[in-house]
Amino acid sequence: MISGIQGTVARFGASSVFILAGGLEYEVLVPLNVFDLLERQKPGTEVRLYIHHHFSQEDQRLYGFIEPEQREVFRALIQLQGMGPALVLSVLSHYDGATLLQLCESGNVDALKQIPRVGDKTARRMVFEITGKKDRFKKLLSGKQKVSARESDQDLAREALVQLGYREQQVNEAFKKLDPKPTTAADWITQTLRNL
Repeated sequence: MISGIQGTVARFGASSVFILAGGLEYEVLVPLNVFDLLERQKPGTEVRLYIHHHFSQEDQRLYGFIEPEQREVFRALIQLQGMGPALVLSVLSHYDGATLLQLCESGNVDALKQIPRVGDKTARRMVFEITGKKDRFKKLLSGKQKVSARESDQDLAREALVQLGYREQQVNEAFKKLDPKPTTAADWITQTLRNL
């Protein structure tokens, strides 16, 4: 699993950047603020992106961020009900994590509905979900919360199961049924497979 890329920008796509690293060219989907920052760099400047390597039944994609906190907010958002990576990337292209949290805490559904693909129902769900987990988001945004080994193992297991062909929602539902919670990625996978 790819967690970071250091290299030079080879070219830009519509919402992605192509990074040349170690003789390989990686397509990395990025939010608009990252895209703008990279576009202003001089050609040949070396950049480092923190990567979320996302697996689905159809393909796998890389999502890139300048700061590790941005990546952790992205990861927290895609775990919310109804929030896929493409939608979360759109959300983070319009609002940074702190602004998004502020809008949700104040219940500003109208501002959230300005984001493409976010209707009334999705905006209200975001307000409910994010406000319900506001303490976690505040810690992520402050950079004080490090991802625990359990969360890392769970994420690794989730991605492995998706790569095996299970739907992410199906895996998340199976995870909720596990009690006590596993302590290693291998245990997450083994115990979840018994419930799938």
